[in-house]
Amino acid sequence: MTVVGDTILQKIPPASVAWLDSLRSSPDYQYQHAGQSRSIWSIILEFIGDYIAEILDGNLNSTADYASLIALSIGVGVLIYLIRRTGVSLPFSSAGSSLVRNTAGSPATSIDLLRLTRVAEQDQEYALALRYTYLRTLAVLDSMGRIALRHHRTDSDYLRDLRSDPSFSRFRLALDVFRRTWYGGATISRDEYFQARQLFDEIVGGRL
Repeated sequence: MTVVGDTILQKIPPASVAWLDSLRSSPDYQYQHAGQSRSIWSIILEFIGDYIAEILDGNLNSTADYASLIALSIGVGVLIYLIRRTGVSLPFSSAGSSLVRNTAGSPATSIDLLRLTRVAEQDQEYALALRYTYLRTLAVLDSMGRIALRHHRTDSDYLRDLRSDPSFSRFRLALDVFRRTWYGGATISRDEYFQARQLFDEIVGGRL
């Protein structure tokens, strides 16, 4: 039977037309034109949309909700593993040790850091110069056996290493200046830089 609009009514006896009219007036009657066939891609997109709506409805009331939580937990765990494996650092997490972690305590490293410090000072990049000064201080403290310099250790770890050291208060003061400047982005003047550098130099007994 071919249906084109209401032309079917012309091929149906009058009694049947009356019955069809009564059927169409029923509240349960629903009529829609035949749509085009859906592609697999549209079906997949609709499924993904329904799935996202389900897991974001705020209720843990279906298998999909629990499965999504498990998948999310696994994803976060994999992300954390990849970050730790690749050595990506966050503020206050590595104390900038990436520059010295492979050659800490070697003369070549100290000379290189010293050169970088002098260049930064000449360019008036005092935040960068303070960073190099701090790294040189850590390398010297490690060579003196006063801290254990490792790439995974933090500024706070080195501060704890020096808790019973006579230079603890000076190191904490200089470290606060470094943190505000390097991590916090605070502006540091030439005088403030040289004051902080003097503190670091005193901590290592003038070996910077």
